[in-house]
Amino acid sequence: MSFKQTLWSMSLVVALGGATGAGVLASPPTKSEKSEPASKGTAREKMLREKVGLDEAKTKKMVALLDAQKAARKPFREAIKSANAALKDLVKANKADDAAYASAIAKLQAEKDKLDGVEKAQRAEVAKLLTPREQARWMVLGRKGKKDDKSGKDAAKSKKATDGKSDKGDDEDHIDE
Repeated sequence: MSFKQTLWSMSLVVALGGATGAGVLASPPTKSEKSEPASKGTAREKMLREKVGLDEAKTKKMVALLDAQKAARKPFREAIKSANAALKDLVKANKADDAAYASAIAKLQAEKDKLDGVEKAQRAEVAKLLTPREQARWMVLGRKGKKDDKSGKDAAKSKKATDGKSDKGDDEDHIDE
């Protein structure tokens, strides 16, 4: 192989290697490269710090409280879902048994009342942890998210509601998730 052939071969290898290498260098960062360090916390923690104005210690307490509250509400939500399903089944069966309808309605309302009591107690726990200013920010943020968020689960509910198939017993606070 002559010097010219060797030089030509090397330049070809460099050109091809450079083209593929340039593609690697110019590729966008992967999801893991874009993500923030783990020390920043979850999206909920970030929201509590930035939008509600909590410090790190209060954020940790609030997250723990919200997680505990969500777990405490779960059995009540399941009971409401079950009672609602029983009422729907009764309506589908189209029975002429008013006592059965009254019983199913009373059971559903009783379960909803239990959940209301638990949620009231949970709001009192949040009030003990947050200052009035922080509570106001938290409450406004919660209302805004429920009203304005049309993505994910809320969008599915909106679609169900327009189809006449809304599942009223399964709505949760958007922030607790």
